[in-house]
Amino acid sequence: MDAFSYDGEQGGIDGSIMYELDRPSSKGLERAAEAVKRVHADMKRTTEITYADVVAFAGASAIEAVGGPKVKVQLGRDDVKKPGPEGARAGFSWDAPTLPALKQMGQGAKLTGPELVALVGSLGLLEMAARPVELGLPVEDEDADIDPDGKAAAASIGGESSYTRYGNVRKEAPKPTDANYLAASKLSVDVRVQKIGSQPFDTTYFAQLLDKKRQAPLSPLESALLADGELRKSVEEFAKSKRKFRETVRSTYGRLQVLGGDFKGAASFLDDTSDNV
Repeated sequence: MDAFSYDGEQGGIDGSIMYELDRPSSKGLERAAEAVKRVHADMKRTTEITYADVVAFAGASAIEAVGGPKVKVQLGRDDVKKPGPEGARAGFSWDAPTLPALKQMGQGAKLTGPELVALVGSLGLLEMAARPVELGLPVEDEDADIDPDGKAAAASIGGESSYTRYGNVRKEAPKPTDANYLAASKLSVDVRVQKIGSQPFDTTYFAQLLDKKRQAPLSPLESALLADGELRKSVEEFAKSKRKFRETVRSTYGRLQVLGGDFKGAASFLDDTSDNV
């Protein structure tokens, strides 16, 4: 939701979400905000990092934690100290998301129809992966012994038993010849993420939407997606191509997380769209 505060001139991921938890558009994000606070406090012991940067890589980590594509995260954002304007988020609620409200948010961030559908699909898969964990079922942990820095931060996806591991955030002197040159400094982060659940990050969600024999009813938002000609076309395309879906998720989140950022070289972080599928 922090990224959707962007209106073409200001906003984006700037930490304002930490002051907006009482808004309808932020309902349900309290646990995520607490996780962000814990990670931020831990990392501040060794390096300067903002809430905005933690929010940016937390989103990328959530996608990767359920088997999604790895997204390179640009760091170096500034935090604001107050809530931002509702802007394009006005009228949106996670409790009862509607297509008009979702489209309005997407337009503020200049998202295309396929990008909106990819985000909805990502949220659907995140929910599918988190459900068994919330029921107390075991989570998949392929490299539980790997934690070289001894740092583990609780994550909000899937409940208290899940967590994100992270390595060092390094602050380096920039080189004028560096393709990712930043005006002041270059920040990089090494993130190691625990896999949550066994649900693959693939076409499952879209295939279920299109399944005429499905027993579970569609949500109002899902029904609206299928009723919209342009968006239904994207649902059908993603249902047929795992690679296209994953690459769209990667590029969409990569672009969302740099909106409104005042740093040079961020676009180069989006060049690598390779994905092992």
